[in-house]
Amino acid sequence: MGGKEGAWGYLAQAVVCVISTLITEEWEFVQIEPDTELDQVDIAWYYPNKQPRVVQVKTSKNNFTMPNIRKWTLSLINDYHEADFYELFLIGTCNDETKQIINRINEQKATDKDFGDNATLISKKGNITITQRLNDQEALEAIIYRNLGKFLSRSGKHANDTDLELMSKSLIYTYMLYSTQGKKEARIDFENRLLSWIEHFLGVRTEKKSDLSIQFYLKDKVEFCNNMSSNSINLMESNFYLGKKTPLIEMIKKISDMKVAKRTEERSKFDAVGLRDFLSSQFSKEEYCEFSGTRREKLEQQALKLLDIILKPEFFYLGELKEAKFIGHNYFPMDDIRNGTKEEIEKYDALLLFEKEIKKYNSYYELFSFFASYNIIPVVLRNVGSKQDQNIKVKFSFNKNIEVLKSDDFIKPKKEIIEEFTGYDGYIHLLFSHDSDSKINDYQYAHLVKEHYLQIAYEPTTKTLKKDFKNYIEALFDYKHYEENESTVLIFEFDQLNPKENMAFPCFLMIQAEETFEINYEITSVNLTEVAKGILTYEI
Repeated sequence: MGGKEGAWGYLAQAVVCVISTLITEEWEFVQIEPDTELDQVDIAWYYPNKQPRVVQVKTSKNNFTMPNIRKWTLSLINDYHEADFYELFLIGTCNDETKQIINRINEQKATDKDFGDNATLISKKGNITITQRLNDQEALEAIIYRNLGKFLSRSGKHANDTDLELMSKSLIYTYMLYSTQGKKEARIDFENRLLSWIEHFLGVRTEKKSDLSIQFYLKDKVEFCNNMSSNSINLMESNFYLGKKTPLIEMIKKISDMKVAKRTEERSKFDAVGLRDFLSSQFSKEEYCEFSGTRREKLEQQALKLLDIILKPEFFYLGELKEAKFIGHNYFPMDDIRNGTKEEIEKYDALLLFEKEIKKYNSYYELFSFFASYNIIPVVLRNVGSKQDQNIKVKFSFNKNIEVLKSDDFIKPKKEIIEEFTGYDGYIHLLFSHDSDSKINDYQYAHLVKEHYLQIAYEPTTKTLKKDFKNYIEALFDYKHYEENESTVLIFEFDQLNPKENMAFPCFLMIQAEETFEINYEITSVNLTEVAKGILTYEI
């Protein structure tokens, strides 16, 4: 290798190293041209808890062929047997057949024939990858610009195109020098150097930088950052939920200990008609007190699902207990009259209470299961500058395959518990919005008026409670939702934010996703001279 080809070879090593440095995770040190026995390793990545990853870079104006690819890969393995991972980085072109083989190798679907039936290559096939890029210096540098921008965004920094170009070329030059020295660089030194460069560029520019940014934050759990691991709210193991389980189990034990015989006589035609005296015929209908049919099946299913308890048939025995229900005379309300023994009446009351409480417990179960099916994304708006900003609009966009919960799709709690989860002092607000602290300001929500205050009866009904909940959820999900091409877009608006302060978003975003994804954001405001942009990474 000589002349232009040799110079491009050294440059290619540096370019590949910079690209990988920006996108490779968890490395501790990187070294170009490490001192190895066969001198086949161009770049080595060192990790704290595993063996190195080694890379060989090849450039060519001609098509790469599989015999050469196998030979270079084999020489890389023979030069560093202890490595955990081997990568051949090809800068140039190859024919379609070679591309197909490379794809099979990278997807770990390669046959022994693809590896030339070489025993060494076959034994390492799960640790080999081949990356191919076109021999285009500008395209490779564009990859550096893009990934450098992502790195800075994750660090809460912003750079314009000129800064990115200067930093990219500086990185390439630095690693070209390292290739002649065999120097090893620590990750922390690499990151500190980049951050110091951007601070320098910002310091010497007279133009105003963006003061506003978005970051993840969750009180006592996640400090301000641009990368966050997935988080969900699972209340099934909470003291709140488990604490309501024990009384139900105790109720079952108490009812099971009540010895009441099974009803012996079948319901007669006379019984179906009701009491025959004048009072009964005019005011009441007498029926056996019983838990049967779907009513009983529902209790049995809930006990098994929620408490892991099988209810025995005798659990529902109520003997010959009957109840006269007075109907149709609202002007003279009368209590229902039960006809049975003291033990039968006490057991019936206990069963009614158990039915009510397990129904309520099942309502919690359904709601909490819904909560646990979503991951939460807690974000805040930050003003890191020295000037107040106003009329702030934040735009989030991410892949439309990410399912984001909308207010219309939020499950409505059952009537037994709906009031507990409605309003700014309810449980939903406690769970899915920021708990204010010294680091963030509260979001300013719309004022809510309870629906039944507007009714003549002035008493809450199921209808007004559902309306109250709907109004509250719409106020909590205070943003606009759009589907645009392949992206989901959310728009938030804030009136103002003082300098050096942080503002909570109205609620945590609730999403369902199967893999790590990026949230791109844009911010406009009165005092921003250009759109502030950034990227947040949510790791699944």
